[in-house]
Amino acid sequence: MATWGSWDDDQQRAMHDAWFTPGRLSVVVYGGQDAGVLDNERRGNMLYVARIELLPQFQNLGIGTRLVGQLVDDARRSGAAAVELDVLEANEGARRLYERLGFEVVATSPPKQRMRLAVR
Repeated sequence: MATWGSWDDDQQRAMHDAWFTPGRLSVVVYGGQDAGVLDNERRGNMLYVARIELLPQFQNLGIGTRLVGQLVDDARRSGAAAVELDVLEANEGARRLYERLGFEVVATSPPKQRMRLAVR
């Protein structure tokens, strides 16, 4: 994989174990089918989107746009100042989506970019 180098099962398992916190995850359901996962949390005065992952067959259907829109609305209602997320530099499709929705790159730390949308 271009982002992480050659595949290493032990390394991938360790990365998964480090982020996997079932109590924070929400399953995204579309058309009665499990379509992906969402992970977000309040960090001070902002909403941080840690993960939006959709299975390939559910990508490019507008689901991601709706999810991000709902998160932005939730952030506004809760009084948050911004929504932030990290996107892999190699994930051009996701970065284009976030830019289209008004997010801007505020920091780069390869292989990721931090993006922010002010909501008030």
